[in-house]
Amino acid sequence: MRSRSAPLLVLFLFAILSLANSNTVAAQQAQDVTAQPAGNLAQQPYAVGDPGPAARTAVNSLFFELAGNGASLYSINYERFFDKWGLRGGISFLPSGTVDTTWSFSTATIVGSYHLGDGAHKLQVGLGVTASYASRARPPGSYGGTEARGGIAATAVVGYRYLPADGGFDFGVGWTPIVGFQPGVLGVFFNNTFANVIGLLGIGLHFGYAF
Repeated sequence: MRSRSAPLLVLFLFAILSLANSNTVAAQQAQDVTAQPAGNLAQQPYAVGDPGPAARTAVNSLFFELAGNGASLYSINYERFFDKWGLRGGISFLPSGTVDTTWSFSTATIVGSYHLGDGAHKLQVGLGVTASYASRARPPGSYGGTEARGGIAATAVVGYRYLPADGGFDFGVGWTPIVGFQPGVLGVFFNNTFANVIGLLGIGLHFGYAF
């Protein structure tokens, strides 16, 4: 009986020692993690409670746009950010005239955008609408008289945007097509087909300040 029990006792003791050793190693590893300086933990990109590298603190932007979604030579815009989403409103007004003709062209634009990328360099994609009003007037008796048109067109934006999360210089450039000028607001000056071709080829460039 003793000769049979001895090997079993040895195996039982070996199992207990192995289990105790594994528990000791696990406890030491846990102690090493908790003993790390706060600076080392802060370097971990996905630490518990970390809001992420792209947490936005600048939620507003004022910018000036050349051409673009405003369907005009320029527009003045305000945009509000909700994390990676942005909602923009802009206006433009162009009065002008010659000796016998006066004309004006005004627009109002609303665009919702999504910004892809965690850093300051982003891909911006968005959709919106542009309402426009154009008028042309000539003195009584002149050929053409007075003409005015208004309408709403669909617009979009796909382009590059520099937009730091903590604010500062805001810059963007991209393709800004405008479709749906029927019965062509720009038809006051061009025919509807030509006006829509111009809209499809739209390019916009903006610069401003985020805060």
